[in-house]
Amino acid sequence: MRPVWVFIILLNATAGWLLSIPLRYAFRKVSSLYPPVMLLVVLLCCYAVALLWTVMKNLHYWELYKFGYRPEDWYYYFKGSLNSFFILMCWSGLYYGIKNYQLLQKEKQNALKSSAMAHQAHIKMLRYQLNPHFLFNTLNNLYALTLAKSDVAPAVVMKLSDMLDYILYQCNEPTVTMQQEVDLIQSYIDLEKLRHGARLQVTFQSELDNPNTSIAPLILLSLVENAFKHGAHHRIQQPMIDIYLRVADRELYMMVENTKVPQQFMEGIISANQGIGKVNLQRQLTLNYYKLHHLTIEDTEEIYRVTLTINL
Repeated sequence: MRPVWVFIILLNATAGWLLSIPLRYAFRKVSSLYPPVMLLVVLLCCYAVALLWTVMKNLHYWELYKFGYRPEDWYYYFKGSLNSFFILMCWSGLYYGIKNYQLLQKEKQNALKSSAMAHQAHIKMLRYQLNPHFLFNTLNNLYALTLAKSDVAPAVVMKLSDMLDYILYQCNEPTVTMQQEVDLIQSYIDLEKLRHGARLQVTFQSELDNPNTSIAPLILLSLVENAFKHGAHHRIQQPMIDIYLRVADRELYMMVENTKVPQQFMEGIISANQGIGKVNLQRQLTLNYYKLHHLTIEDTEEIYRVTLTINL
């Protein structure tokens, strides 16, 4: 290929690139028009630019290769305009393809952000439901102790203050450490022991390979609270609650077992399978650990056992 041809090709490509700059701004202006109108404007713009580009290409060819040749008829200046129009239409299709892809990606990101915000809002709503639920139960316990003029009432108030500080302020983060949750469970157990005294047998074992393992807050407390609510009822002769928690290699296993009120005495008592606590627990597990948890409930005549596993 002769060097002059290479120069002409580069010169024509540069001219086409320069002409595409105002074309791009024109496309931005018409992007809000009704689609058929926008298509018509795009075609007209492409054809107008194609005519101008064709004239420039022919002039380059005549001036550099034919040494100043000029045709006799004016329409020769536009010879090859369809080829230029086809190239510009391909460029326009690529332009709109890239633009639409960028808009689609932006919409996907916005949708993901909105979904994440809704997800966090739902989790916070469930926590705000849990907080009054826990507070209501504990205040009922405190009320019963004050009516009986119990000496343990001040200790209950101190325990309740520490727990509320954790629940209302420290649980605003998406995750807390396992050690914090274990401490919360232990405080809750101590609180219930103060209320029920020696009539209630409670065992709590925890094994953590890493106390700093992260977990969504207050999920485990729901299981414990439910066990005390139904397993320490005054209609049970020998109430017993057994709690076992193990975390190893980011695998959580928790078993909570409690005695039940005999069926013949269940009149007027809400079942352990009902109430806001269980509903909130299931929703929080779904939101925080979707397809990463397994909840099993065994409900026999005398024992209610809940087993939870979570892949943290």
